[in-house]
Amino acid sequence: MNYPQALRYYRAALRKRPGLPPPVLDDATTTTKVREWKDRMRAYDQARIDLRLATPARVQAENDLLGGVPSRTLRIVRHAQYV
Repeated sequence: MNYPQALRYYRAALRKRPGLPPPVLDDATTTTKVREWKDRMRAYDQARIDLRLATPARVQAENDLLGGVPSRTLRIVRHAQYV
């Protein structure tokens, strides 16, 4: 499913069921499956924004890898052990 198809699907699905969970990535992953999952996730997020189920700021916070921790507060301890 490409992005436009996924966007149409999630707009319709979220209209019917606003609590629909986000798409899940299968355990058996290939680069193609990861790319398709990312397209579905982007479409899911965009559909939530379009239907006003979430704000862009909320979606961005949910997708934030560091959980809102400013990068200036992070530091690497014992760098040699991770190399």
